Formats: sequence, structure tokens, C-alpha cells
Amino acid sequence: MSKLSKLINHPVDFVRDSRVVRSAIEWTGATWLKAPKPTDGPPQRPKPPKWFHAKPGSELSRALDAEGPVYLFIPWIREHGDRLIDSFSRSDEYAIAPLDLFPSFDAPGRRRSVSRYVRKRPDMYRRMLLHRLTPIRDRISGAIFTFDWHPVMRGFANVCEELEIPRILVPHESVFFDKDKYYRDDISGAACPTADVVFCWGDLQRDIFESRGFPPSRIHRTGAPKFDRYHEAQPKLAYRQFCRLFGLHPDRELLLFAAQPMDLQLDQSAALDAQARAIEDLLAFAEQTHRQLLVRLPPSKDDILPARLRERLSSSS
Repeated sequence: MSKLSKLINHPVDFVRDSRVVRSAIEWTGATWLKAPKPTDGPPQRPKPPKWFHAKPGSELSRALDAEGPVYLFIPWIREHGDRLIDSFSRSDEYAIAPLDLFPSFDAPGRRRSVSRYVRKRPDMYRRMLLHRLTPIRDRISGAIFTFDWHPVMRGFANVCEELEIPRILVPHESVFFDKDKYYRDDISGAACPTADVVFCWGDLQRDIFESRGFPPSRIHRTGAPKFDRYHEAQPKLAYRQFCRLFGLHPDRELLLFAAQPMDLQLDQSAALDAQARAIEDLLAFAEQTHRQLLVRLPPSKDDILPARLRERLSSSS
């Protein structure tokens, strides 16, 4: 067939087979002129992300094999909620074990990556939870939360409700300066617990939860259990041992500054700048008076210090 005949009788094929058009398609990545590829069989089901743990880890397996009630939690920030839950785990009458859906969050950015995925694919996250929870449903006595407004925890709480797993909330954070920002996810709008029972710190938390519609009969005031570990606490190291391990001078006074991420202040940038200036002033005072300064960074591992301040702290003697 001549090119003219092909153009007259089969114009679409002529354009598709044109060398110029083919080159343009390859260069731009356009697909509208490409012939569709045949598909065999039913469409492929979406697969879970590579980081998803489809089977229980050793700690959860041991808890399930032992006798007694088993309570689950999702590990998140080791020094925050995880530490609080760990303080509940010292009992021979029950076991508290991690629902180990994710790998360790020690790697930078991994927690944010998981959060983005769960926000984007709540349907897949629900399937992942059902895959893990359904086979062990008869061994689970409850799920423990230190917050359930975040999509990772809210999704877990919703699936627990589907499977009739009791949900217990023990908040790990106190009320913020701006009460409207407390216990709230700005993206999803979640602002009220979904747990079956809440053990709150005191009247401030109770009043906020009740004002947002949580039933008063399911709230119990217990104080702040996260501070129990500090009651009559004893140091694990002597002062001189501590100084030796961390390169400090045992004969000089030590000043401690507990830095904060300031993520819940009205103006985070201004608050971080003010905090950096306070640390700089304290460092200057320590240098002038031959004292030592130890800056404790947030457990979330956020990079909150300006580079110039980090360099000055590192070089200070």
C-alpha cells in the first residue's frame, strides 16, 4: 500500500507510523497515539509498601504464645508514647506487645514517609491492619493508645472497632498553650478520641474532650502516668561516671537546657529563634563562669538548632 493510499484509507495508522510522530512520542513520553498494550487476566491488585511487615515479629509472637491477656500498641516515638507504654508492661498478669507493622523509625524521615503513605492510601492501610489483626483477634484483649488523632493511630483505632477490640487511651501530652491546637490533626480534622475509655491527666484534658463530644462517663482522671518513673528515681550512674562517659569535666558545674521543637507555638519560627538566643546567652554565661552546658535535644530528633549555634556548641570547651 502506498503512503498516499494509506493516508486516504487509514489516516490514524498513517499518523501513528509516521517517523516524525514516533520520534515526538519518544521524546515527550506522550502515550495518546500509542497502541494500547493487551492485558492478560484480571487487573493486578495494589501491593502494600515494601516496609510493611506482613508477619508478627519475635516480641509479639512470644506474647501470643504465652498465657494471659495480650494488649497491642503501635510503636511510634520511642522517647514519648512508647516509653509511657513501656512503663505499663511490668506485670506477669498480662502482656503488652507491639503491632510491628513498620520497620524501626530510627532512620531519618521514615516516620514522615509512613504518615504520608497512610494519608494517601487509607484503604491499603486498612487492608494491612486487617491482614495482621484478623488471625490473632481471639488472643487480643485490647489496644492501647497514647494518642489516636494521627491517621496512623486513627486507622488502627477504626479497625479495632470493626473487630470489636477494646481501645484504651492514656494521653502522653499535656494541654498546649493554645487549647484549640491540642489533640487535633489539622489535615483530617480529627480532634476527639475514638477510644472506649480515656485515662486523662486531669480537668483540662477532660474538659477539652467533653467539649468535643466525648462521653463523660468514659473518662477517668488518673494524674500523669508519664511522670511516675521520676518518683523517687535513682541515677543509674554516679556524676563522675556520667561526666567521663560524655566527655565532661567532673569538677565543673553542669547546666542543662532541655530544648523544644516549638511546633505548637503560635509562631514556631520566632519561638525557635528565641530559644536559640537563650541557648547562646547561656553558653556565653557558662564560658565566662567556667561552667559546662549540656543541651538536650527533642526526642523527635528534629533539627532545631541553627548551624552557627551547633558549631559554637561543638567547639566550646
